Amino acid sequence: MKQFARSARVHLLISLFVIASAFSTGYINATPEQISYKQTENVVYICSSPKAYAYHKSKSCRGLNRCSYEVKSIPKSEATSKYKRSACKVCY
Repeated sequence: MKQFARSARVHLLISLFVIASAFSTGYINATPEQISYKQTENVVYICSSPKAYAYHKSKSCRGLNRCSYEVKSIPKSEATSKYKRSACKVCY
């Protein structure tokens, strides 16, 4: 009986750890695609203006303040290859 109680407590602790981890990483409301996206790529932000030339580390970078177009979050590899953006000189 003690063995069962111990394994139940261990299972409960593991479950609580997994749930707490999910909340802290923001994955609770994320789709599976968003989870793999966050895990495999460095996410950067770009202004979708045709004249924009840089990618940014954060949405709050002052280089993005002047963007009157949509600000997109994309993988860093896509920012450099598809959009031909270079790193922002303010936040990088």
